[in-house]
Amino acid sequence: AFHPNGPVTRGEMAEMLARRYPPVRVVVDLAGAAGRGYAPEFRMRLSVAKTRALGWTPKVGLMEAFERMIAYWRLEP
Repeated sequence: AFHPNGPVTRGEMAEMLARRYPPVRVVVDLAGAAGRGYAPEFRMRLSVAKTRALGWTPKVGLMEAFERMIAYWRLEP
């Protein structure tokens, strides 16, 4: 499991959403990605240190951000 305020992989995010929205499940198909330019493992080292230094702090966590995004998508015609 990942720390809610720390780094998270795409796979961890997918698994988190699959747990929240059953019967969705996560399937990893790396063979299908061969030759398409996708790296089997990808990590970005993003930092919000500069925005925090300016006084910004997050108001919602990752799961709530996903919840809001999904709710918005459901409202789209």
